[in-house]
Amino acid sequence: MDISAKKERPNSLTNMPSLLYLNADMGSVFESQVAHLLNSLSDTKQFSRLILLCGVKDKNEEARVLKSFQKSGVEVAFFKHYPNFPFYNRLQQREISKALLNLNLDRNCIIHIRGELLASQALNPIVQARQELEKVIVDVRGAGLEELTLYFNGAFWKKVLKKINYKIALSRLKKFSRITAVSESLKEYLVNSWAIKKEKISVVHCLAGEEFTFDEAKRKKTRESLGISEDTKLLVFSTGGNAGWQNTNTLKAVISEKWTILNLSKEQIHEPHVISKYIPYEEVPADLNAADAAVIFRDKTIVNKVACPVKFCEYVCCGLPVISDEGVDLIIDYIKSNQVEGIIKKPAEIHQLNLSALIGPDRASRAAKAQLKFGYQTIVQQYLNVYFSHS
Repeated sequence: MDISAKKERPNSLTNMPSLLYLNADMGSVFESQVAHLLNSLSDTKQFSRLILLCGVKDKNEEARVLKSFQKSGVEVAFFKHYPNFPFYNRLQQREISKALLNLNLDRNCIIHIRGELLASQALNPIVQARQELEKVIVDVRGAGLEELTLYFNGAFWKKVLKKINYKIALSRLKKFSRITAVSESLKEYLVNSWAIKKEKISVVHCLAGEEFTFDEAKRKKTRESLGISEDTKLLVFSTGGNAGWQNTNTLKAVISEKWTILNLSKEQIHEPHVISKYIPYEEVPADLNAADAAVIFRDKTIVNKVACPVKFCEYVCCGLPVISDEGVDLIIDYIKSNQVEGIIKKPAEIHQLNLSALIGPDRASRAAKAQLKFGYQTIVQQYLNVYFSHS
């Protein structure tokens, strides 16, 4: 697939815009979402400069970032990332302002900011440097305020102060002319809950990297290394961060002698018919290929309703049928459109499914179809279209 944008581009390097990507979240999906996107954008040769300006807390985070761009044309710069409390806001803005000044950006630079909180903190520094926000895109990844409210386990005063910053950030989204959201439900949430104009928002899902595809040889090799015979059904559950909403504990309701569960998470489950291990991102595609189906369970909260789980995108791009409850709108819609069944109300209902019918014989074609929706080439193309939509 051609991942150059469909709109006509300047063919002279001197006329090409530069792209600055701002990130301050070094969570478990940094490699799969941020680094993969930027390296793929770099390959399109559509920008005179492609720069990652990354907020980090220490040298370990710096090293992690640099490792992801060792063989890339992406420039990397850093600023100090302060905790999300109102009394740090001026310090954070000062850090961003100083970093922007040092980068010596041209007037045609497109600025892509990952997350509404960072966008709020970068708003004044960008206006001071550019006097306008026309070429700025804010990438909203989820219902951050509700995530904080439901899942933050720290002291009450910390939650209160963090919520102040999130409310400020969401109210400031109206100032930006271009916003992306990872799902249609998240777009609706921004329109209905925060009065963002619908026409400002483009839906761009999370991406699955190029290794997330179906490979029969990889499947056989990995199953052999796991000691899984071909007639054993293997269900996979994968999570990089083990956050509260990812419900690793629900796996115990799925255990059965009828199949083996491959638990790729930090929470080890020592039970019969369960293989538990935690592996680096680059090894995940092989284990997904080894599986026959995937499971993902999310509670019915607004956080999950509007989500686009990265692991789901990776599952389907490897051709896996997905078994899920009703927590995530995007997953429900996808299953209804692409599978014979797979939606259950609670994890224990998995034992009533016809797993053989669900798995089916057409895995390669399922993978190819999913890549047209969630594959990295599609997502890169969609971001390019957003970048150049007002050029």
